[in-house]
Amino acid sequence: MSDADVPTLIAAWEGSIRDFHDFVATLDDSQWNTMSPCPGWTVGDLAAHVVGIEREVAGDNLVVPEPEWASLTHVRDDGFSRYTEPPVDQRRGLPREVVIAELADVIDRRVAQLNGGDMAADSVATGPMGTERPLDLMLRMRCFDIWVHEQDARLVLDLPGHLGTAGGHSAAHTLMSALPFVLAKKVAAAPGTSLQLVVSGPVAFDRTVQVGDDGKARFVTTLAGEPGAPDGPTVRLTTDWLTFMLVACGRVDSRSPRVVDSVTIEGDVDLATRYLGNASITP
Repeated sequence: MSDADVPTLIAAWEGSIRDFHDFVATLDDSQWNTMSPCPGWTVGDLAAHVVGIEREVAGDNLVVPEPEWASLTHVRDDGFSRYTEPPVDQRRGLPREVVIAELADVIDRRVAQLNGGDMAADSVATGPMGTERPLDLMLRMRCFDIWVHEQDARLVLDLPGHLGTAGGHSAAHTLMSALPFVLAKKVAAAPGTSLQLVVSGPVAFDRTVQVGDDGKARFVTTLAGEPGAPDGPTVRLTTDWLTFMLVACGRVDSRSPRVVDSVTIEGDVDLATRYLGNASITP
């Protein structure tokens, strides 16, 4: 998905949001009200979130009441949390059928908008929070958000699926694009440090990133030597796609058995630990 054009990205977004709709539409009230990995949000709240964002970017003239913030103890005192919460809070208590119908409606309208619009990757698109971004980036961001939230719901309901869809591959591109930033800035790895990430499963890749003398990290050709050797990566991490996604999206503690048992570390263990603890790129 690294070189995907706009029609391909629209198809990935549409596939992701229709998959999300079709999944949540099968849930009963107990599943709908199950707490998700997102603090304070149920599975139904995830659906409300997707509805709210997609209606905003569709250009709907929304009137969203101010929540009673004092009662929403899970909401952080920052702009992002206070942006995402009101459309969710507005739909709490609504029958799930109402939220699902609202989702179906906005999907059809957004599909028509996107397919009838400018297909140039660098055309300006208005995204969440009124931000203007290149269309291809906006589509990747929406695809990522929707696909990850479907996985959130599937995780807590123990109903795995859709890991290898076009949305999953687009999400992998988003997560891998952040790897140089994570290693150089969040981990603050020294110049010359390199990390090889080998991921298997429905989405598989083998990528190596190295910090240059300028302190910036870049992708490099996979180093030939063994981890820790002069001609090898400083550390090699081997894991499965789901585990990598959970870590990189901040859905699981990097010290948990789920991660410890699923990640093989070869080379610098301290670097691996620092990376895993700083891998999350989600708010």
